[in-house]
Amino acid sequence: MDPQIITFIVTCLLAGIFAGLSSGLLGLGGGLVIVPVLNYTLPNIFTISPEYLLPICIQTSFAIIIFNTITASLKQYKLGNINFKAASIIIPPMIIFSVIVGQFVTSINPGYLKILFGFVVIYSSLNMLRKKSKVEEDQNATLPVGKGLLAGAAIGGISATAGISGGSFLGPLFHSCKFPIKKALGTSSFCGVFLAISGFLTYFIAGLNVDTQVPYTFGYFSFIAFIAILVTSVFFAHQGVKLQSVLPAPKVKRIFAYFLILVAIDMLYDGYLLIS
Repeated sequence: MDPQIITFIVTCLLAGIFAGLSSGLLGLGGGLVIVPVLNYTLPNIFTISPEYLLPICIQTSFAIIIFNTITASLKQYKLGNINFKAASIIIPPMIIFSVIVGQFVTSINPGYLKILFGFVVIYSSLNMLRKKSKVEEDQNATLPVGKGLLAGAAIGGISATAGISGGSFLGPLFHSCKFPIKKALGTSSFCGVFLAISGFLTYFIAGLNVDTQVPYTFGYFSFIAFIAILVTSVFFAHQGVKLQSVLPAPKVKRIFAYFLILVAIDMLYDGYLLIS
């Protein structure tokens, strides 16, 4: 087998371990790990045009997120933690704007795409560092229709540019509406399924006639990265859950947030260089 492909497989397996542990231990979506890892790995192993780099990272991330969010949603459904009424309000505009923005993302300067991703990561990192204010929880809380429609449109558009499930935005949104934290997270996971599917299909269609010259990549979908990251992330997500009783999760979360900020700054700088 080609040494480049072996190196890529090993790197993706390691990325899957990191993504799985962060998901199980900290409850974070894999997109915040997968996209940066592929962004740095792909150009150092294969010859790839900058315009194809982030679309590959994003579509592959969406493919993995589909499996992760479906698994989480099934568990949340069994526990009764999904508010389907709130989901029915926010999912339609989320899908529509994910598709609309996704159509344009693959045609804009990749520098702007990196800058957008950098800002999304900074927001997610600061949200992890922010001390959560106590919100009065209401078992019968509802999502206001107007707020849900606007938030769905914004989250769909943002997620389409970053390859994330939207959990960094959806969870806090539902909790701010007085949803109990478990229902906020459960409903967020359920909405993330539809967001990931719509994002994946949008990038898939956009890349049908694209040849990125990356081995085993179909359009913008890297089959190698998908399989390697998925296998290890699923296994190590369970290990991450077990580590919650051993490691100080809040402290680990802060360290991870600072690391993500450094990643975001580097992405912003790369984006600036591509634009200038």
